[in-house]
Amino acid sequence: MLKSVIKKENVSACHLMRMWIRLFCHGKKYARSQNAPISWNVLKEKSLEFANELGESSFVASNGWLQRFNSRHNLSFKKLCGEAADFDSSSLKEWKDVVLRDILERYESANVFNVDECGLFYRILPDRTLCFKGEKCVGGKKSKERLTMLLVANMDGSEKIIPLVIGKFLKPRCMKNCKSLPLFYDANSKAWMTVDIWEKTLRRWDLNFSKQKRKVALIADNCTAHCTVDGLKSIELVFLPPNSTCVLQPLDQA
Repeated sequence: MLKSVIKKENVSACHLMRMWIRLFCHGKKYARSQNAPISWNVLKEKSLEFANELGESSFVASNGWLQRFNSRHNLSFKKLCGEAADFDSSSLKEWKDVVLRDILERYESANVFNVDECGLFYRILPDRTLCFKGEKCVGGKKSKERLTMLLVANMDGSEKIIPLVIGKFLKPRCMKNCKSLPLFYDANSKAWMTVDIWEKTLRRWDLNFSKQKRKVALIADNCTAHCTVDGLKSIELVFLPPNSTCVLQPLDQA
């Protein structure tokens, strides 16, 4: 198709790039419909290919050119998420129209909270380094040592609850003075969230909100560790639909 366009019209590499990206994003037979990624380097290689076909020998697919091209055509690179491909869009609409609307009618935005975990791989080194041209650089194995952080913030951004950090050891040497830090610390053998830690944390939050005489809604994903907790007086626990965190969960959008 593109070769026929080249023969019939006087076009540029930019024009062909724009056509190719549209086919990639919207054509049913193309990779995007199969959730295949397109990288920065792929765009560079494709633009050079089109320039060669057009005989534009002076064309250089530099980073600056690609940044300007993306800016002109409103393109951006985003992180891929496997869960989003499995998500039922009808469930999204139903949750927004029914569950979320009900929450917003009963709670002020300052009392609607979102909670989510993230992994902190604190020993991973940068994947780039300074070196002389032609010098060979060899990296080592990436460390899998991690901590899990539980973060919570409210809807209007006015409040962030003190984060919970989960490590492998209950009393590591580096955490001797952790009471002076603005965090809570817990541990299990894999440094993961567990049902016990989840319940203990929610009860601590519930006690704090009760002291403030507040009623809040806490929105969480359906992680297996996120169980329902009986006897909460100030927290209404609301779960997102399965496989929807990439679309619905605010703390998963960063």
